[in-house]
Amino acid sequence: MDSFASVISWPEAFDEAAFREQFKREILPAYLKKCRWFAGKARKLKDVRVKEEIHFKTGESEVRILIIDAYYRSGKLEQYLLPVLWTAEEPESPEKSVIFKASSGYLIDAIYDAQFRQSIFFAMQENRRVKDGEHSLFFEKGSAFEMVDRGEVVSSKVTNFDQSNTSLFFGDRYFFKFYRKLFRETNPELESVRFLCEEGGFVHIPTYVASISLKTSKRPEVTLGIMQKKVEAEGEVWHWLQDQMTDYFKGDGLTTLAGFSSAIDCLQLKNLPSAAKEAQTVLAAQLYTQLGLLGRRTAGMHNAFAHPTKNKAFSPIAFDHDYSIWLSLHFDQLLEKRQNLLADNLTKLSVEARALADTFRANIDRIRAFFESFHDLDAKSQRIRIHGDYHLGQVLIQQGDYIILDFEGEPESSIRDRKVKHSPLKDVAGMLRSFHYAAYAALIFGPLAKNDQFAGASKADLAEKWYNAIASVFLHQYFEALAIDRFQLTNTDEAICLLQLHLLEKAVYELGYELNGRPDWVIIPLQGIHQILKKIS
Repeated sequence: MDSFASVISWPEAFDEAAFREQFKREILPAYLKKCRWFAGKARKLKDVRVKEEIHFKTGESEVRILIIDAYYRSGKLEQYLLPVLWTAEEPESPEKSVIFKASSGYLIDAIYDAQFRQSIFFAMQENRRVKDGEHSLFFEKGSAFEMVDRGEVVSSKVTNFDQSNTSLFFGDRYFFKFYRKLFRETNPELESVRFLCEEGGFVHIPTYVASISLKTSKRPEVTLGIMQKKVEAEGEVWHWLQDQMTDYFKGDGLTTLAGFSSAIDCLQLKNLPSAAKEAQTVLAAQLYTQLGLLGRRTAGMHNAFAHPTKNKAFSPIAFDHDYSIWLSLHFDQLLEKRQNLLADNLTKLSVEARALADTFRANIDRIRAFFESFHDLDAKSQRIRIHGDYHLGQVLIQQGDYIILDFEGEPESSIRDRKVKHSPLKDVAGMLRSFHYAAYAALIFGPLAKNDQFAGASKADLAEKWYNAIASVFLHQYFEALAIDRFQLTNTDEAICLLQLHLLEKAVYELGYELNGRPDWVIIPLQGIHQILKKIS
C-alpha cells in the first residue's frame, strides 16, 4: 500500500488502478467504520464504491470530493460525503483525519485541512460555481454573509461535537455543518432555514449565511453543507428543565405539587386558561415565564412557516385524500416495525417494562383503529412544512430566550417524507412528549431516582402532574400566539384529535429509539402510550 503513494505524486496516486482497488476494498471500509458520522457500523457492509468524484483546487493542491456508496447485506444503500487530500505533514486530529498513512505522508479527510476550509469559505463568499465534467459545485451566500478581504486568513476549526455530521467554526462568527450522509435532493434543513430567515422573518434560529450544493444533469440538487451564524447559548432546554425539576423536588415541590389537581389534563384545550393559571400557583415564577415563552416561540416558528409565499414547497395546503392515504401507510409501517422490534427484545426488559409492553401489545388493534380514525376526522385546518423532530434537545437557552436548531427532520424518515406538510400540532406533540420524557427521566433515572422523600409516593403520578402543569402553560401561550386564522385551526375538537394522534405516533416512534439504544428507558414511551390510550375515546 505504501509504495503507490510513495512512487506516484498526489493526485496521480489516487488514479493508479492498484491503489484505487486497495482503497475501495481495504482502506475506505476500515476508515468509515471508525467515523462517528458513519451510520452503518451495526450493519454488515457488503461493498463500498466511489460513485462520484469532483476535483476541487485548494491552494497548490487538489481535493477529491468523493460521493461514496455503501452497500449492505440487507437494506438500502447509503451515500456519504468524503473529501480527500494528500499531505506530507502530520494533519490536525490524526486519530480522526488520517485515512491512510504512508512513509511519504498522509491521505486525509480534507475537512481537517485549514487550506481546504479557507477555500470553501471564499468560494461561498464569491458565489462561485465549480464545474468538473458533468458535476457542478454551487457555493451560495445569503444576505447575512459578512464579506472578508480575499487576502485575509480566516481562522477555522473542526468541532468536537459528537454527531452524525461534521461541524466547524469559521472564526467567532459562523458555524458550518458538513453533511456526511447524503440525500438525493436538497436537504430539508437548508430549505427550512433559508425560508424562515429570508422570507418568514423568524429570528429565533441561527441566521442562514451560505450553503454548498452539488448538481448534475442526472439527478436533483444535493446539499453538501450549510453555514449559519454562530450563536452563544447557555445550553439545551432539556438539561435546564431537568435541573429545574430536580431543584423543585429537592425543595418543597412534593408538598407544593399536591395543590395541583390530578384531574387537570393539558389536552382539554377549552380549559387551558384555568389550567395554566392553576399551574402558575405551583411552579416557580421563572419556570412559568420560560415555559410560556417557549410556547410563544414555537408558535412564532409555525407562523413563519405559514408566511405567505409563492414558494410551493412552503405554501400552506389543506388536508386531502392523498395525505390521508400517506399517513395511514406511515402509521401501519411504524406500528409493524415497533411490534417486531419489541417482540425481539422482550427478554431485555425489566419486570415493570414487560408489564407495560404486554399492555401495549394487547392494545395494538385499538392503536391501529385510532390511527385509522383519522380518515373520519374531515380536518379543516391547514398543513405546513414543520420542524419535524421538535423536542427539548433541539432548543437552546440564550439570555432568557430561545434558539431553535436542527431542521433536518425525523431521522428514520426518507428525505421526501421529511418534506411532507403536516399540521403544526405534530411539532407541538413532539415537544409535549419531550416534557413527558423529562418528567419521567428526572424521577426514575436522574438525581431524584433515589430520593428518600418519595417513599410511599407514586413517581408515575408525580410525573403526570408535573407534565400536565408545565404542558398547560406551554400550550396556553402557544395557542395565544398562533395565527389561528392563518391555519384555520378554529375547531377545538379537531385540534385535540390531531394532538392525540401525533402524541401516540411519537410515543410509538420513541419505542424503537429506546429498544435500540437504552432498553431501561423503554418504560417512558410505554408509559406515554398507556397514558394517551387512557384519554382517547
